[in-house]
Amino acid sequence: MYVRYNPDNTIAASATWPAPGMVKVDYEVVRGYDGKLYKADEAPVKPQSEVEAEAFVALRAERDKRLAETDYLLMPDYPIAKADLKAIKEYRQVLRDLPEQEGAPWIDGTIPWPVKPGEEPEVEETEEVIEADVPTESDADSEAGDA
Repeated sequence: MYVRYNPDNTIAASATWPAPGMVKVDYEVVRGYDGKLYKADEAPVKPQSEVEAEAFVALRAERDKRLAETDYLLMPDYPIAKADLKAIKEYRQVLRDLPEQEGAPWIDGTIPWPVKPGEEPEVEETEEVIEADVPTESDADSEAGDA
């Protein structure tokens, strides 16, 4: 790794090849959350308050998208049964209340999204392991002996 330093001894640039003004170093260089370059073990950690603020922005953006997907159902001239309209209004209220729920903004990504009326709840897929019957060297030897 090669780096070029700023006058204040911070890393200005890094490359895997030598370039004019760069010196060879024996450490890894990474870009910090603030966009600056650091030695890998000296990169600052993003403050928890910033992580949560960004998660709330993402939560509200997705919530707003889901609300917008049902806007047309509330139009006065849209043909919808009263029971279905009530279910949509309840769904939308749950969406609006998400940011105030306990645990918000769910940084781990386990947001308890409500199920839109008329849709099936998302089911987490599991990987099924299927073992193939692959012949081994010993199988080939035993078949040769049978012939």
